[in-house]
Amino acid sequence: MHDLQVPLLFWIPFPGLDKEDCTILTNTLLVCGLLLLFSLLATRRAGLKPGKLQNALEMLVDWLLDLMRSIIGPEGPRYLPFVASLFLFIFAANLISPVPGLLAPTSSINTIIPLAAVVFVMTPVAGIQILGLKGYLKHKAGPIPLIAPFVFLFETIGELARPVSLTIRLFTNIKAGDILLLTLMLVFTQMPTDPLVPMLSFMAMAFGIFVAFIQAYVFAFLTIVYFASASGWGEHAANS
Repeated sequence: MHDLQVPLLFWIPFPGLDKEDCTILTNTLLVCGLLLLFSLLATRRAGLKPGKLQNALEMLVDWLLDLMRSIIGPEGPRYLPFVASLFLFIFAANLISPVPGLLAPTSSINTIIPLAAVVFVMTPVAGIQILGLKGYLKHKAGPIPLIAPFVFLFETIGELARPVSLTIRLFTNIKAGDILLLTLMLVFTQMPTDPLVPMLSFMAMAFGIFVAFIQAYVFAFLTIVYFASASGWGEHAANS
């Protein structure tokens, strides 16, 4: 596995952390800085005639709003800042993975666990905000009082399993993508004069971008689904 590693371009030493953890933290700060720069550039001249960056940001916001309204319901837009932040961070963190010398923060379990933990905490918060504490507990216990304790227990176990599922799904998929891309890079270095190398390199980069988007979308989509489940939106829509 060590033969597949690419020498890292830079990393900032942090006390108490080894080189890999320092590199992950450095690249995390890099991603946050890039997102901040993107936001500033996209909104500094906001107007009725949006530029390319503002137009891209507005398309993303509209897409997420439509997705959240269709799954959570009318209360969906209130969670746009949280879901959009998750999506943009994971997408940007995944996106730097194909760049030689950079290490995707999402390739570290220490990055993904806090993201999943935040979703885990926010899920009941969303349910309580929409239904109220009494309504949320009633929703978790189900409509049949006789088996309410068992339903509540099973619901709680299911919620505890969600951050584990989110962590494993994102971590394994990003790791698999990293290994595949690194393998392709090593293969390309063994055939530098082959005329197919530029096309194959482009396809490998396109694949990396596709994986970055899909994994960010899946994480954000599941977060929205969890919020909808906690608020009982599907049941309320069916009964209305």
